Parts: sequence; C-alpha cells; structure tokens
Amino acid sequence: MKITNRYGSKGVISKLIERENEPKAEMTGLRPEVFISPISIFARKNIPFLKEVYIGKVFHFLQEQCSEMALNTKIPTDKIVKKILGVYQLLASKKVYKHVEDTLNKAKSTKLRKDIKNSVLKLRLVIEPFENIKMSNIKQAAELIDIPLDEKVFIPELGAFTDVPVPVGIGYYQFMEHISEDFANIRGADKYTSLTKQPTKGKQKSGGQAISNLDIFAMLSLNADNCLNELLTLRSDDHIRKRKVYLDILNNGELSNLPPESGSGETSKIFNLYIKGMGLEITS
Repeated sequence: MKITNRYGSKGVISKLIERENEPKAEMTGLRPEVFISPISIFARKNIPFLKEVYIGKVFHFLQEQCSEMALNTKIPTDKIVKKILGVYQLLASKKVYKHVEDTLNKAKSTKLRKDIKNSVLKLRLVIEPFENIKMSNIKQAAELIDIPLDEKVFIPELGAFTDVPVPVGIGYYQFMEHISEDFANIRGADKYTSLTKQPTKGKQKSGGQAISNLDIFAMLSLNADNCLNELLTLRSDDHIRKRKVYLDILNNGELSNLPPESGSGETSKIFNLYIKGMGLEITS
C-alpha cells in the first residue's frame, strides 16, 4: 500500500509491527504511525509539511486542554475562550480569527462550555492557499499551551530513545490504491523512440512495453510472479532482447529460454563507467 502526504512525499508500507512495539513520544505520549526521512523533507523542500505537523499537534492538545478546563467548574468560561483565541490569533489569518472570535462571543456560556467539554466544538485550522505561517508564531502557540514541538521517541525494538529530539506531530496523509485493470497495458511489440531506443509510452503511440512501477503492482495483483520475474531480468534499453522475450511469452504462454544480450543497450556501459570511477574492476 502506497501512502502520500500533501507535499510530494510518498512511500510504501513495508513492515507492520505489533502494538506493543509501537514507538512512543517521550513527553506527550503520541504514537507515531509514519516515520519520514529528513532527507525527503529537504530534498523536496517540504518545510510546509513540518509546519502542518506542528500546527496539527498544537490544535490536538489545545482541544484536550480546553476539554479538561471545561470539566473544572472553578475555571471560568472566559479563561477557556481567551486561551482558544490566543492560539488562533497567532496561527490563523485575520479573517479566520475574526470568525472564531465572533462564534465564541455570540455563543451562550453554558452551551459553549458543554460543547467544549464534550469536544462537540472542534478546534481546527485549515491553512488557506498562499498563506504563510511564521515558524516563530508556531513556537509561541506551542509555548502558550505548554507542549514541545520536538521530542525524543522511544523505539521498543531497540530499547532506546532517539539520540536527539525529532519533530513529532499530527498531519494528513492518504492511501493510494492502484487498480490492476487500469495498468496492465504491456504489449508485445511496437514503436521505439529513435533517440534513446526506449519503448514509447501511451496508448496513442502504441506504447506500454516498459515495465514500470504501476505495471509491477498490476502484475503482482494478478499473481503473475513468474512473468514478472522473467521480464525484470532484462535491461530496459536492450529493446531487441526485450522484444524477443515479449513475443516468446505471447506465443508460448511462457519464456522458453532467455535470449542472450543484444549489446544494443547503454546501461551496462554506464554501470561499468561508474565502477571504474570508484577504482573497481569487475571480472567474470
């Protein structure tokens, strides 16, 4: 299953762990469900995703704290409203802040307190397009409700915490499902580009001979493991050899024998160049 956030990062679920081995944040007790490499954050310039994670964390704990305050009859409703407005003033646009302020001030105190106590009133913030929230404001909001933005995370399988505090928060992500019928589009023989000699792509160009990630998912979902194993033994730019394999599978239902390399591909030359560049030599 592939998952993605709203900022270009994507990955696949490769391992499921038992509940007792779930990682846990040291101070807030949050249990991270997804770990994201810091390399992917900077490589895709995903700083807005970090802000989303932090803001989601702020409003998650703001909701919890306000619900607990509403349970305490000694705490006046005005103090709860002041705390909510303080966070929105730091993070929301003027238009959103004014709307929240009017909503809270117009509500009857008894009903408002009951709605906050029962979490009927949801405290959320959707960032509008092209709006930029300063990191300094996010830090001030976290200080206002007294929560850490970064925390050490305990990894039960290792029996240890992370060496340094890391960003821990709440963000959006979605699952992506690939339907095999939509991507099973491999054809036996047709056009190749004149420049790179790679198979063309798209139905209009009679393409679809390349084995890409979507084709791999489709063939796996159709339990075509053997066929996939045969096709992935070939270099993508050895088009003469690939054509022979496709035709053999189409005509006989299986690959009778793997034809020798045609020598038309360039990937082996590039690979050997990299090896030599590292001062290594491959001998058979």
